[in-house]
Amino acid sequence: MYRFDFDGSKQTIDGVPKPTGAHSTVIAMRSACPPSGCVATAWDTSIGPTWLQPPEEGALVFRENRDQWVATRWKMFTCNNSMKQGTETLSFQVKPDGTFVGVSTQLEAPCAPIVIPFVATRVGDLSPDAQVADPNSV
Repeated sequence: MYRFDFDGSKQTIDGVPKPTGAHSTVIAMRSACPPSGCVATAWDTSIGPTWLQPPEEGALVFRENRDQWVATRWKMFTCNNSMKQGTETLSFQVKPDGTFVGVSTQLEAPCAPIVIPFVATRVGDLSPDAQVADPNSV
């Protein structure tokens, strides 16, 4: 389980600083590094406790390439005062102390891209009710 802390004070919209409040979410993760490359399956527990196959909003599948982990998921956003479906890409690097440092990039047309930096910290083992797919199966 990792707590992702999003630093709203450094948020940008279309490259222009647009500070907002900080927020956090806990993401359950499982990882494996088979010969084909490292992968981590993850579930945003703010959506609910049970893993559902992508393209469910809470499901993430991270792939590692040259020390950079990246996952993209669809997500609902408020854009021009209405709910729109868009995408969120989370990308991070693992630091020597085990924390993840990265950015969330949110794209929802016709609105401008939103970028929010984050730090993720391990907060414990998977809880019994958090079901996350086997990373060897994706």
